[in-house]
Amino acid sequence: MDPIAPRPLRNFLVLAADSFSLVKRNVHSLALISVIPLVFIGAATAAFSSAEHGGDFGLASVVSIIGVFCILGTMFFKVLFPLVIIRAIGAADAEPSASADLNAVDLYRKSFADFWPYLLVAVLLCFLILFGLFVAVIPGIIAALYFGFALFAYAFEGKRGVDALISSAWLVRGRLLPVFQRLISGALLAGIAMLIAAIVLQLAFFHSGFGDSVVKFVLDLLVAMFIMPFAYAYGYFMYRDLSAGAGSQIDPAFAKKAKKWLTALAAIGAVLLAVFPILLGILMVSGKLLITS
Repeated sequence: MDPIAPRPLRNFLVLAADSFSLVKRNVHSLALISVIPLVFIGAATAAFSSAEHGGDFGLASVVSIIGVFCILGTMFFKVLFPLVIIRAIGAADAEPSASADLNAVDLYRKSFADFWPYLLVAVLLCFLILFGLFVAVIPGIIAALYFGFALFAYAFEGKRGVDALISSAWLVRGRLLPVFQRLISGALLAGIAMLIAAIVLQLAFFHSGFGDSVVKFVLDLLVAMFIMPFAYAYGYFMYRDLSAGAGSQIDPAFAKKAKKWLTALAAIGAVLLAVFPILLGILMVSGKLLITS
């Protein structure tokens, strides 16, 4: 018998309202945090465009190198962004009556300091979800539901590696369907907001003479500034509700069982990663032999 009975989650409307309220109070700080990765994307695009149309070979080479570094910066900050925005939302929730004092530089610096432990959790999470999707769609969805709060467990509980995954599974246990329902509802709401924004931008820029690339950039900017913070705030409030109903201590029997399952999945995944290139090579060779014959 489970030593702690999970409490019911708040409904979708309450979670969405709390998320909207938090983002509205802290929109300037959260928007600034969210657009920093886009700055590197814009810089890389500008650098490669200048190198392509520039006449001086030496200058074009230097600008291209700058563009490469901007791309690397984009990749780094995109990977780091979830941890930064999660911590920013947690800090904003600590001051619910007013706008929180969120310093983007300090938040990125703090997250950069423990980048590698965070990266391990993120890689494990992505591996489990992708492995589940590779085997079949449903296992990937189940993995995303059970382990999807691992980054929150890392940010707020200090859980590392497999412990963060186990902590997420402990929160979700016994409430898989309610979690699924609320996540789907939140994703649909964010998707509808993106669709409306895309339609409005297409209509606004229809006779302006700007290309699709400009419309896409503005849409990406709006998504980064408003929709992404809302989505992470929604996930944060779900995590907070799950934590309140799960208790602070994970049942040792549950943790032991979860580690066995994770170890088995990792072993199967490692075997598939080793075997898949061999099978792919055999299929390619077989295909070439059939074509030549």
